[in-house]
Amino acid sequence: LGGLFAWSIDSDTGDILNAMNESLLGGDSTPVDPVVTNHAPIASSADQNVSGPATVTLDGSASSDPDADAITYKWTQVSGPSVTINNSTKAKATFNVAAATTDQTMTFRLTVTDAKGLSNAIDVQVVNKAPKANQAPVLNPMEAITLESGETYALHAQAADPDGDALTYAWSVPADMHATGTDSANVNITAPEVSSTSTYTLSVVVSDGKTSVQSNVQVTVNPKAAPAPVPADEDTNPVDDV
Repeated sequence: LGGLFAWSIDSDTGDILNAMNESLLGGDSTPVDPVVTNHAPIASSADQNVSGPATVTLDGSASSDPDADAITYKWTQVSGPSVTINNSTKAKATFNVAAATTDQTMTFRLTVTDAKGLSNAIDVQVVNKAPKANQAPVLNPMEAITLESGETYALHAQAADPDGDALTYAWSVPADMHATGTDSANVNITAPEVSSTSTYTLSVVVSDGKTSVQSNVQVTVNPKAAPAPVPADEDTNPVDDV
């Protein structure tokens, strides 16, 4: 039987009174602490597209540590047009980009380190997109119309923008023609009073804020038709022949 034994001897006779295995009874053995394994932190960030001029935020705040240790951050640039990184040792860092004439790709590395020195890194890409060339709105031509003096009519400018830009409308109407809604796609006009057939030209300008297009429409106005003559009343009291 292995272990550490303690002996008790009778002082008068010298007999061994008892023996005790201290290892079986617990003794004073020193406890051993369990081994704790440290795990490296996890770096987390995302790619993004921007369009300069702009301030870009590099966001590593989703990074974490499996052991719940505090972590430090370090942002560095790996490739692409050189920029100055602000707050490079923070979870969120920033830098500025100017407008680009062609797409520019930049790569940044986020390294996170825990209190015990283990680290992990991730690379993210930021693309500074060059603006696309603006495309002008498309405005369908309008057919000529013919009205009578005093008649009202609704004209509609049918337009669309290939880039999805918001459009504005501006109608130009002759001074003697009444119109409402001249700043919208639909304009209501009232033909003026004329004594003879007259021709007017209306125009609409459609703009996307960068480029504009124009279309004209011809309006012919005829005078009101003369009212039909009222037949003369027949003489209800004829004079008798003498």
